This record gives sequence, structure tokens and C-alpha cells, in this order.
Amino acid sequence: SIDQIISMARNKKVYDFCRVSAFQALTYAVVAGYVPRKKVLKLFGTLFTGDEAEDRSDFWGLIANLVCDLYPDENMEIINQAYKDGLIKPELIDHEDFDDALRMGKERCLEKLEKNLERNRIDDLHESMSWWSCFDEMD
Repeated sequence: SIDQIISMARNKKVYDFCRVSAFQALTYAVVAGYVPRKKVLKLFGTLFTGDEAEDRSDFWGLIANLVCDLYPDENMEIINQAYKDGLIKPELIDHEDFDDALRMGKERCLEKLEKNLERNRIDDLHESMSWWSCFDEMD
């Protein structure tokens, strides 16, 4: 359920990249219509206090990318402050990316996110993993 995903994502004992993946699942849930965009953005807006991860973590930059994907308009004040506080590393997402998203508009941002979801969707797990070396048949 969405609440279980949120619970795992907010759990500081879970590895940061797993947490970010759970938050990313929420962005896809928005695209799929399982959860309102505003609810997810409101949640994301609470994740920039500096207490969510270890100092110098990539956590905030990765979450900022998700905010940008969902169209960041409602959270720009929070994002701007997170840059000032040094939480978001510009090498993970440049402030210009937010300006670009705002220029694109909400509908185009969400369309782009939906296309990204489609491109990364796994329909055949075996086929998508078959290139891994552990599945290479030795001669």
C-alpha cells in the first residue's frame, strides 16, 4: 500500500538509496493515478530539514530530482532554501533544472515522467536480466 511505501521511505534506518527508490515509486504512483500529486509533493516538501539523512548525503539531491519530475512549483521556496542550506548538491541536480521544469509546465513534466516510467518498465524480468554475467552460459 502507499502508506507502507511512505513508512519505509521515511525510515532513517533504511539505506538511503532504498528510501529514495520508495519515494520514486510514489512519483510513479502519481502518474498511475494511485495517489494525488499534491499529497506526494506535500510529503516531499517535509524532507528538506537536514535531519532526514547523514550529513553530505545525496539523499536531498535525489529527492529534489523527484520534486522536479512532478513539477516543482509548490515546493520552490523549500527547494531554494535547501540549496542555500547546502543540502542539495548542484552536481546531482542544478537549480537550472527547476527553472526548465517550471518553463515546461506541469502537464509536460508529468508526460515526461510517464514516458520515463514506460521506458523503464519491466515486462519480462528474465529478458531484462539476461545480460547479467551470471546468466552467461559458459562454452
